[in-house]
Amino acid sequence: MIEIEFRGKTFSDEWVYGYLSVLPEKFPKTVEPGVYITSEFDSPFASRVRPETVGQYIGVKDENGVKIYHGDRLQMFRHSDDVGKHIPNKVWEDGKYHPDIRTVQFKLGTFYTSGLCGIEISFMHLARPGESYEIVGNIHDEE
Repeated sequence: MIEIEFRGKTFSDEWVYGYLSVLPEKFPKTVEPGVYITSEFDSPFASRVRPETVGQYIGVKDENGVKIYHGDRLQMFRHSDDVGKHIPNKVWEDGKYHPDIRTVQFKLGTFYTSGLCGIEISFMHLARPGESYEIVGNIHDEE
């Protein structure tokens, strides 16, 4: 069973993790409309977040065991013949090689990655032996 979890950035630029609540109008006299993230131990509207930063946990972890969320940027690796050695993938663009860094997106009911060359790969296909990936940032911290 997939774990349902969201993250979002507060207006003070702090990441919070938990359940997502969207409040379209003012809640009886105390809570302003907005997007909120709360853990099971917090009040229902614990942390108001910037809506554009909300991302869902995709149910997959990177090679270091870190949860991957929508909007994360991943460095793609392949394995060499040497046991356990990871080699960063490269892509050819504009007459030179660049690191193969892909952004996690959601489209047509599934999570996928898109890269510099416009290649889209679903996470179902990223589970091939000999490939791995590591979170190197996210689209919201790079603004």
